[in-house]
This record gives sequence, structure tokens and C-alpha cells, in this order.
Amino acid sequence: MKNLKVIMSTLLFLVILTNGSVFAMYQAEVNPGEKSLCYSVQSLKGNIKSLTLESDFSLTDNLGLIGVYSFSDNYDFINLDLKLNMVDESDYNISLLGGYYFPLEDDQDSNAKLGILASTAVFKRLDLNGGLNVLLGKEEDYLGFEFGFDYRVTRHWYLEGGFRRFAGDKDNEGLSIGIRNYF
Repeated sequence: MKNLKVIMSTLLFLVILTNGSVFAMYQAEVNPGEKSLCYSVQSLKGNIKSLTLESDFSLTDNLGLIGVYSFSDNYDFINLDLKLNMVDESDYNISLLGGYYFPLEDDQDSNAKLGILASTAVFKRLDLNGGLNVLLGKEEDYLGFEFGFDYRVTRHWYLEGGFRRFAGDKDNEGLSIGIRNYF
């Protein structure tokens, strides 16, 4: 309960301080020429569940490429996804996601993946984000989701936080905090 109070107090503090423009965790926005790298740590009940390196490259006005490498105690995997921006408004975005999940363990199969991402601006420096994805051809452990926020610290640096569960790794879920750089 104490951890929840600390998290909620921190979130409220960030909301009060906001006044700029921001992007998201696994973000729905696609902005031509934009590139970013993110490093995050995921934890549940005080235990580190995974370390994640994510890249996001906008290829055109409505098409982007996302690459994710996740390292955990259970196993490592790579996600490669294309995102197609379907709704591009000033204060919200919706994108479709299609890609492939590659576990780096011999006993796991690769799977195609489909999903949807949404982002909405709360304040000028704060966005809320959510997403849902499904691994195709799996009978169990096929659902992944995330919801969280993105807070702009400076013009190029963002703080991200939320709750994430990677599809294909049921033991890899928890609170995630990371830092993203746009270059």
C-alpha cells in the first residue's frame, strides 16, 4: 500500500508540473524522420523481471518500425513490429501494429503478432498510452498489454512509466520505468 501511495503521489506531482509536448511508451504516434531509443527496467513485487532496449523509427507520415530486445531470467526475445497510424489528431493517436516475436531460446517458437496502440495528450508534457497485442498461433500466453505515461523532461529526454506484460512471456509483467531519447 505504501508503494502505491508513493507511485500515485509521484504521478500527481508530474501531472501538476506539466506544460510541453510528449510521446508515449510503445507509442501510437508516427512523426516523419523521428527516431528514439529507450531503456527500461521492469519489476514486480520488488524483483527485477526484465531489462528492455527499445527503438522506434518513423519511416513515413503514417508508418513506423519498432524493435524491442528484452532480457529476463526466463528467456530473452526480440519483437520487430510495423505500426500504421490510423488516427492522427493533435491530442490523440491510434495505430495498428503488426510484427513478429522471436524468442532467443531453442524451445520456443516464433510467432506473428497483431495489436493496437492508443495515445492521448493529458497536458502539454504528459501523454497517457495503452496497447494490446496478440501472438497468433499460440494457445496459451498469447496476450500482451501495456498502459502508462510519458513525461517530457527536456526537449529530447522523456521519462516513461507504466505496467507492461509482454505477450509470449507470462512471467514477464510488472511496473516498468524507463528513459527515452529522441534524436
